[in-house]
Amino acid sequence: ASLNLTSFVNHWKIRKVEIEKLTVEEKFDLINRDDLKDTVQTAIQGLDNVVEFNFFPYPDTEKNCKDLRPLGLGVMWFADFLIDLHIAYDHHDASILIDKVWAFMYQAALEKSIALAQIKGPFRDYSPENYPYEARRNILLLAIAPTASISLLAWVSSGIDSNFGMVYSRENQFGKFTVVCERLINELKVKWLRNEEMKNKIVANGWSIMDIEELDGVINKELFKTAYEYSPTAQMNIAIAWQKHIDQAISR
Repeated sequence: ASLNLTSFVNHWKIRKVEIEKLTVEEKFDLINRDDLKDTVQTAIQGLDNVVEFNFFPYPDTEKNCKDLRPLGLGVMWFADFLIDLHIAYDHHDASILIDKVWAFMYQAALEKSIALAQIKGPFRDYSPENYPYEARRNILLLAIAPTASISLLAWVSSGIDSNFGMVYSRENQFGKFTVVCERLINELKVKWLRNEEMKNKIVANGWSIMDIEELDGVINKELFKTAYEYSPTAQMNIAIAWQKHIDQAISR
């Protein structure tokens, strides 16, 4: 399961502050952490129930899952989440924010798994001798999935990846359709620049706005880079920051 990070941003507060002047710590305070904690813990309980009632094709698979009860709660919409908070994907503040958000989410998930263990018992393979931590319901809690198909259906950025392009087309067995960065479209609309001519310029510039001179000083271009405009190091730094608090794995 993957949570929509943008739904926890307090957009009402953002409209009342000069967000560009805020520190990353102050931007972290713009996140509705009570809602985030409640949602994480509800998701952990729901995923644990899935382990109990799921269909398993093989007995060995069922035994392994019920012996360990591993979960994989993750996130999506991360690139758009950063745009909402006016943080560039390749800026150091992005890694700092990840550390704060993900540590908070892991602690919330762990608290719920420990509470479930007190009610339903820990995972069957648990013993203090083999696992040197407090009894919990699930051996693993957090993971990052690519959410590629899901994000396309929801018109959002996938997993923890940057936006692939600002305006581009995709084709599959259902036909050809256009994918746009909704945040950029909203910015252009506010500046009275949302039109067919601008769309064609973005497409002509390789789905990017970086070389469109009329947007210089009008749009914060650093927030709207495409996947090809970030260095491999920047992409790795994002993964490193997320992995710090993941007890399972990242898939991108």
